[in-house]
Amino acid sequence: MEAFPQKIAVAVFITAIVPDTTRAPWHILEEHAKRSSASYGGIEIKNVSLPGKSQPFAVVSSDFNRLATYLYQKCTPEDLALASMMVRPGSFFREDLEKITFSEARYGSVDKVFIICVEDIMLTVDFQKWMIENCGAKEVMEIEEADHMAMLSKPQQLCQCLITILNSCH
Repeated sequence: MEAFPQKIAVAVFITAIVPDTTRAPWHILEEHAKRSSASYGGIEIKNVSLPGKSQPFAVVSSDFNRLATYLYQKCTPEDLALASMMVRPGSFFREDLEKITFSEARYGSVDKVFIICVEDIMLTVDFQKWMIENCGAKEVMEIEEADHMAMLSKPQQLCQCLITILNSCH
């Protein structure tokens, strides 16, 4: 969005981390860590020291119980089972996210729509609204009874939101 804002009609954030133009994106994750439990909303974070790196590398992972409790609590058992087979350790890329900034002229010029998933335990409604206030979303929609994985827990409602957004762009 920062590189090619003119090519983007609207950016849609579905219960997602959405940065603003006043702070580095890492700030959002730090704020989430302050507001969340020590387990970071169901995701385990381990700092690993790597040779040649100035800061520890944060490796994130989640087990089946955390997925079931924090991310997929409204999904079918089949979707949860499939998701658990696809989990791999990952990273938040802290060093990169601390250096990146987004400008008001480019990133800030892109219209943003935020879809709140009301039953998201990972990113609570309060935290989602805090991000929305900071990023200046043009429109906010809500999906009742959707967990963090709205595409699985409430696919028809998510599809309807996306169709509404698409229709408003044309």
